[in-house]
Amino acid sequence: MKKLILLFILFITLQVVAQHRDAGKIIGYVRDSEGKGLPGVTVYINNTAYSTETDKDGHYILVVSPGSYNVTGSATGYLAHTEVVTMTRGESRRLQFRLRVDPNTTIDQVVVDGKSAIQEVRESPFNVVALDAKSQYNTTLDLGHMLNKASGVRIRETGGVGSDMAISLNGFTGRHVKVFMDGLPMQGFGSAFQLNNIPVTMAERIEVYKGVVPIEFGADALGGVINIVTNQRANTSVDASYSYGSYNTHRANVNLNYTAKSGFSAQVNAVYNYSNNDYPVHARIVDYETGAQSIDLVKVRRFNDQYKNYSLVGRVGFVGKPWADRAYLNLTVGQVDKGIQNANNFFSSFGEVTSHATTFQPSFSYDKRNLIVEGLSVRLSGNYNANNNVTTDTSTYRYNWYGERFQTARRGEFRFSNNNLSQFINRNASGNANIGYQISPKHSISVNDVYTYFVRRPNMDNSEDLTASELIDRVNIKNVLGISHRYNHNRNWNVNTFVKQYLTISKGPRDISESNAEEVYDQQRVTYPAWGYGVATTYFLKDIQLKTSLEKALRLPTDRELFGDELFETGNISLKPETSYNFNLGAVLNKELDASNTIYVDVNAYYRHVIDYIIRTIEDRYGLAYNSNHGKARNIGLDTEVRYYYQNKAMIGGTITWMDLRDKEKYRGANGTALSGTYNKRLPNVPYFYGNMDAAYYFHDLFKKGNTLNVGYTLNFVEEFSQSPEGLGAENKPLIPRQLSHDVILTYIMDGGKYNVTLEGRNITNVLLYDNYALEKMGRNFNVKFRYFFMKRNK
Repeated sequence: MKKLILLFILFITLQVVAQHRDAGKIIGYVRDSEGKGLPGVTVYINNTAYSTETDKDGHYILVVSPGSYNVTGSATGYLAHTEVVTMTRGESRRLQFRLRVDPNTTIDQVVVDGKSAIQEVRESPFNVVALDAKSQYNTTLDLGHMLNKASGVRIRETGGVGSDMAISLNGFTGRHVKVFMDGLPMQGFGSAFQLNNIPVTMAERIEVYKGVVPIEFGADALGGVINIVTNQRANTSVDASYSYGSYNTHRANVNLNYTAKSGFSAQVNAVYNYSNNDYPVHARIVDYETGAQSIDLVKVRRFNDQYKNYSLVGRVGFVGKPWADRAYLNLTVGQVDKGIQNANNFFSSFGEVTSHATTFQPSFSYDKRNLIVEGLSVRLSGNYNANNNVTTDTSTYRYNWYGERFQTARRGEFRFSNNNLSQFINRNASGNANIGYQISPKHSISVNDVYTYFVRRPNMDNSEDLTASELIDRVNIKNVLGISHRYNHNRNWNVNTFVKQYLTISKGPRDISESNAEEVYDQQRVTYPAWGYGVATTYFLKDIQLKTSLEKALRLPTDRELFGDELFETGNISLKPETSYNFNLGAVLNKELDASNTIYVDVNAYYRHVIDYIIRTIEDRYGLAYNSNHGKARNIGLDTEVRYYYQNKAMIGGTITWMDLRDKEKYRGANGTALSGTYNKRLPNVPYFYGNMDAAYYFHDLFKKGNTLNVGYTLNFVEEFSQSPEGLGAENKPLIPRQLSHDVILTYIMDGGKYNVTLEGRNITNVLLYDNYALEKMGRNFNVKFRYFFMKRNK
């Protein structure tokens, strides 16, 4: 693999040096029939990969090599228009488009879709960034790892491919951050369909809302919301890819999309992931015959961490009909089989513990603007998830990190109980209803309701092995109702105010035993109603957008926090919701310096004050996790993103995040009078300073007209941080050391994007990288990806 990559780099370098072609530029505006500039219009050269979008004024630039081209301007709600252009070496030519409204499209569709979706999101009053997933289609990134490119976001994993993953957003991690797909919560999707096993080609964009969240998500989130917007363009296309990488890692994806002139639409997306995950790590060796543990760390290989995942997503429905803009029925099925190498730390290793999970999820979505009356819009969506999970821990052996095994008297490497075959059934359902009404050009209102239901039941086929606690159902019901009012004073200023009503009902086992002789449990019911509110506003200056938002928010405990995972995490039915007061202040500069140079700067400051903060703690010896209401916490921070673009030839940019998340619970103890040793100290296991920098250069028409070589580089940085609470125990705290890694990527695009080959080298300097509680991540690794793409643009 390494020799292949070196030969490829040498070959490309020689070809680049040998070729010096002066590209030409097509510059112009796209206007409507009244002469107004149209933003978000796609301008592309037919049958090639050359394309761009117009800016907010309708301006565009295309850089091309000499030749004759058919150049097309296309936008939703307008008739496409094509011009023939012949370009000579180094020529700059102006080409204007004037698009006419499609008579079969409503005016409302034209107004809403006039701007690009990413531009619409970025210009909202909320603190939000939008990532263009299409720019990463040729990489091996999944949706989870693509999020690392957003400012303020850090992805944290417990291992290699398919391992448990948590999103850190502005210092709040895991369940403080809610994830949605097309507006529906992913909390109940199951392990077979999660961000780190979904290929990036399934998404059109990723929206990251930091802190204050609009009511449309109905979210109970403190850190923010991640919304995955899947590809729903009305085109006919085939997108197929396969990649192979280090540690016998295979990824395959086929996406088939068909849209007829009648509006009938169908889509199938198949995904396969596999990896041995047998990468080297450093651990201490336990001798189970003596119980002694080695003092020094020893380099070993993971040996029980294989991962295999299948998933299939089907969608059928209609677009552009009088009764619906979009109406879909969807079905997602998936399966995961994986070995479990360790718990939440590296103290012990497992050799035969495995897990198996399946997902079956039907869902629907409906979207219609101007329903019955002008200005009335309705969006409805819902899903049902049937997730079956089996964890097998039946071995009578214990394993150390060398893979050596030792006979024991009891079954189970981790659980040490009578029930070493954990089988439970999760059932989830969620529904989202949104009704909006445009009262006048300046005023609009919206009502949104999100309902979620979760129940976990044991598999009664082995009921004789279940404990009294495991026989009781776990139930969690949530409802978030929101009402908002939007005021558009003019094109430069708008305000969004909202209120939310939260309700959660949880049921789970409660220990009512009167003695240790017999365990007795009943079902405890806990109900929490609460209110929240907020306001978000934005003001536009020339090339600059200012935005600020304020919110009182609640975060309701999740199913896993309340009930555990039946393996490495215990539940706590007594958890109280977190209350947070959030404030954001930001500024965005998006300036075209001249026809060739553009700069983008996004700076955001934030403040969070949290009451009843839920903290996740890892028990040192066996790595068991549990959750508790810690008390008060305060977080202040700053994150920024800066990018510079030169034509469509080069880009350099990066993100940086600094935060200060501290314990603000001054007193502890039964009477609340003892001064806390961690008061005003940083909370543990939270990176407080991190960032990334990336650069790319594009060699157009390399070897052949229409072919492009992309050369990219990424630097990732995380400052050292404490693994355990400051202010407690020994002075020499275990630290997660500073981490600095480098990635390189080469992509060769052929035949206008129809055929694509990518070579990736990640962590090429092979430095030690760590994540949650010092869990070691994969070292240097390489991947090669082949992708085929064909699309027919429907008219």
